Amino acid sequence: MHTQDLYVQNTQQIISAEWSLISSLDLCHSSLRPQTASLLAQGKWPLLQTLDLACTGLGPKGLAELVKGKWPHLQVLCLHSCLLNAEAMAYFSLADWPKLRDLSLGDNNLELETFAASEGAYVNVWTRDGGFAAITELVKCNWPTLRN
Repeated sequence: MHTQDLYVQNTQQIISAEWSLISSLDLCHSSLRPQTASLLAQGKWPLLQTLDLACTGLGPKGLAELVKGKWPHLQVLCLHSCLLNAEAMAYFSLADWPKLRDLSLGDNNLELETFAASEGAYVNVWTRDGGFAAITELVKCNWPTLRN
């Protein structure tokens, strides 16, 4: 069996675990491929509130898979240093995370812009490669509780 096959098999076993009480998952500094993000999105963690994927190399394709995750209580999502760009921001509009209040996108391929996301909520986003496009996509998201 190839190393990549073992990686996928082990990842599937971990992610398919039904941890009904897990509220925080930290995979910071892990290497996430799009197929791993797809498996992660299938995670059955109804109480998940915090997901830290900083420095994982998630990328736009991985984010496209991640937003399929059904985590109704997700409040904090850290995607710092995940190789995201302005085009990737469009995927956020597909996410169904109504309680999201903290979204960290620092150190991606973006420049700093501040915009109103919803009533009283402001978000700082680094938008180097098309700042206006990134902001335009993010404001389409329905996250009434977003604060940071």
